[in-house]
Amino acid sequence: MSAVLDTIADLIDRQEFAAALKGIQNLDCADVVEISAIASGRLHLYAADALYHSGKYDDALEHANLAIGHFRPTDAHSLYGRAKYRRGYILLTVGDYSRSSDEFREAWSAYKRIGDQEGELSSCNCLARCAFCQGQYDKAKEYLVHSIDLCEIFGDKARKDAIQANLGVVLTLLGDFYSAKSIMQIAESSLDAMPYANQCNTHGMVAYLLILMREFGAATEHLEKKYAIAKAQLLTRRLAVYHEYAGELCFWQGDYEKAEEHYREAIKIGMEIAPEGDLISQSYRLLAELQVARNQLDDAEESCNRAWAVAEKITERLELGAIQRTRGEIAARRGDAEAARTAFDEAIRILSEIGAKYELARAHLQAGEAEVFNNEYRILNLMAARVLFDRIGVAYWQERVTGHIKKMVRAASAVYLRPPPPARAAEPVIAVSAPMKKILDFLAKVKDTDATVLLLGETGVGKDHLARHIHYTSSRADKPFENVAAANFPAELWASEFFGHEKHAFTGANEAKIGILERANGGTVYLNEISEVPPDFQLKMLHFLESREVTRLGGSRRIALDIRFIAASNKNLLAEIDARRFRRDLYYRLNQVPVEIPPLRERPGDLGELVRHFLTLYNYPPHKIRHLLDSPFYDLLQSAAWPGNVRQLEHLLRRLTILANGADPEAMLQIAREVLADEKLLPDPEREKLLAILKANDWNQRRTARELGMAESSLRKTMKQLKINRLPE
Repeated sequence: MSAVLDTIADLIDRQEFAAALKGIQNLDCADVVEISAIASGRLHLYAADALYHSGKYDDALEHANLAIGHFRPTDAHSLYGRAKYRRGYILLTVGDYSRSSDEFREAWSAYKRIGDQEGELSSCNCLARCAFCQGQYDKAKEYLVHSIDLCEIFGDKARKDAIQANLGVVLTLLGDFYSAKSIMQIAESSLDAMPYANQCNTHGMVAYLLILMREFGAATEHLEKKYAIAKAQLLTRRLAVYHEYAGELCFWQGDYEKAEEHYREAIKIGMEIAPEGDLISQSYRLLAELQVARNQLDDAEESCNRAWAVAEKITERLELGAIQRTRGEIAARRGDAEAARTAFDEAIRILSEIGAKYELARAHLQAGEAEVFNNEYRILNLMAARVLFDRIGVAYWQERVTGHIKKMVRAASAVYLRPPPPARAAEPVIAVSAPMKKILDFLAKVKDTDATVLLLGETGVGKDHLARHIHYTSSRADKPFENVAAANFPAELWASEFFGHEKHAFTGANEAKIGILERANGGTVYLNEISEVPPDFQLKMLHFLESREVTRLGGSRRIALDIRFIAASNKNLLAEIDARRFRRDLYYRLNQVPVEIPPLRERPGDLGELVRHFLTLYNYPPHKIRHLLDSPFYDLLQSAAWPGNVRQLEHLLRRLTILANGADPEAMLQIAREVLADEKLLPDPEREKLLAILKANDWNQRRTARELGMAESSLRKTMKQLKINRLPE
């Protein structure tokens, strides 16, 4: 019996699994009356090994369970470790990563007890694969590096090279393509010394990397070798993976029909050997991408759902992120911007968390390419994609994203550089209240100077409007007015867009470009939300303000400019300086003519004229406007809180005129009540009552609490809930 089992073990070691199964079947048919626990365990273990490599996972798992049961009460630690390892590998293959990790850790412990470093190595390597499948790439990298160290200890170069190939795959997903390629080239040098299964895996890994690097000819050669080995050695899973990679190669070469054939074959094999394994989720997701390319959106959605069901069950986060990316493209092609953005944002979140830089870069790229989105969202994604693809370093992807950015930068000018329409360029500033009259009188004295103006105030107080007023009432009125919103401007574009660039200054700069500052020569540059300017650009801005000269990127010639500079901020810039987010020297350079614009609540005298102006602007009947201003409608607006100030008032009045559609003032009043209540702009009666009592008690909280019959701590809690934090005057 022992000799027969040794022969079967030798066949397993030589990866002659068909012959091993035949030997096991013959042994089962023999008239064996009694057999030891260890011998029985060996029989089931070898059956599990051979059945696994033949793609019969359920049968293999059953035999592995029996083998473990036989070995557990014995002192055969090596065989027990091997049986636990085999069960872990089966569970890993069918996608049960959590249980497979437990099995590999137990196998590792069993091997360590007897000093079996090769067993430790195998277990550690498989723990790396479990981490890999769960998207824990950094942890997978750690296990692989430890495995390589173990190979060094006992001098197994062939195994070391195979593990380095696995490390190459991890580095591929981490976006380090060229390091991955170098490692895999080392592994290739030992291919002939590797077992067939490892040879097959290595050819597939190299082929996949080469596909991503767009080296299709070399990828084809490796895929052909992978197919030949998998076919000859009946390596069913490897055959399915071959069809996945071959399908992806055909997809990127534009042969969609052949790609679908490969994906369907991979799915067929996957359903036969592991219907809930990673093969199914990957193959269906790749099929969905192909169907999107063919505009078969309903079919693509169904394929995504099938892929998701499996990937979610086995927690394969890389696939979950890639599926969401595909769903985003499906929704974008259907014109559903909201659903598309939700899917893309979720894909980006998942892929960013697991560090899958290539897949993440593709998610950003596809979001940036989707025309269903506004220019701002698209260009931000394209810039993120360019940063990632520049690190990856594949020319095809760099050129593709750069081409889109060139188009989008021109299109995005309407978003980032918003010159006012000519009809509203010189609109009057509403100034009935004393604070606003004082500001206009002051600006009249400085409008024709070159002094830098710093407009300060809450969001919506009218900083943009005042900036236009300064320009269009000054001697520069017939010169350019460049309006830049800093918060919406990608950090990567600042230097190029502001200073311009020369031809070939950077990748994609195929022609020279005049920057914003040059374009505004003789006129005004208005930079809103100055606090959002990136720290590394603040110094460059300071140098420009001091010298009034620019040098284009990639150039050496200094260009002198005549520009009036206006900046604005809704943040406390001194607090930003204390927090080390804003340069003190830049603040003092900007603060030559500071103008603090009061919030709407501190200029009640302007409210009536503002209402009249906006209702007229949005075509509400003039005779009805007069009636509204003398009715409870105006009292309602006066009682409302305006955290968004003048801008919020304008937007609300525009909304009211659309909803009212010229209705009588009484109907307008009712609509206004509903809208103001819905926007939570009307005063809270409880809050107003408490405020009145606090004011009557000179903000003495102890007296107020006593008057209300409540504990002082309860009063403070109520004040916090009602957002009452005003200090005594």
